[in-house]
Amino acid sequence: MVSVDYGDRTVAKQYVRGRALEPEVLSSWRAAVASFLPARRRLQVMDLGAGSGIFARAWPAWHACEVVAVEPATGMLSELMSGGLPEEVVVVAGHGERIPLRDASVDVAWLSTVLHHLRDPSACARELRRVLTDDGVVLIRGALADGGYIPALEFFPGAERAMSSFPTLAATRKHFESAGFQLVDVLEVDDMGPRRVGSVVQWIGIVRHADSLLAGFTEDEIALAIEAMKARDPDELLPGSTLALVVFRP
Repeated sequence: MVSVDYGDRTVAKQYVRGRALEPEVLSSWRAAVASFLPARRRLQVMDLGAGSGIFARAWPAWHACEVVAVEPATGMLSELMSGGLPEEVVVVAGHGERIPLRDASVDVAWLSTVLHHLRDPSACARELRRVLTDDGVVLIRGALADGGYIPALEFFPGAERAMSSFPTLAATRKHFESAGFQLVDVLEVDDMGPRRVGSVVQWIGIVRHADSLLAGFTEDEIALAIEAMKARDPDELLPGSTLALVVFRP
């Protein structure tokens, strides 16, 4: 996995511009997680690797909860704090391998596009088991090397290589089961980013250096993909993208 410097404020701003989610996408995720939530009137949710705060802002609208947004990158923390937050959300600097929360203090651990950033997934899984209540749940949203569907990749030479740098379901399951979790379910959830070919080209220009998947391509591969897309009708509609939802319980 090619590292993206989210401590850089410019990169963080590019991420914010390119990774906003439409209301219907947030609705898809709300529906996807609903049946897995602990049966409590009010939940303690940890958004681990909260980034610019897309989901930290969404969770209080999904369920009565307090949210702790944990984020290690200074650039993202700046964007998170400057974007305005619901009163239910607090922000803490920290990373997945050493979560700055007390034992058994979290009902829901939400990890959105985080797994591929972890330097030590097993250590993170152990930390999640420590901070999670015994009837809590870990909800993981993201691309897997063997899960999710991103149709725009058909234009990219080197797509298989770039995707292979993401974790597999088998590896993820191994890390979490060794920490005392059980795999509950794996779903594919609609995650509709830009779908028109012309919009995808514009999106690449915005997030080229702020997106982990794009960072895995060479400049030549990016140029060839853009050339191939520009040869198509800019209004051509691509199939919708999906990301995986992986659910673990203790």
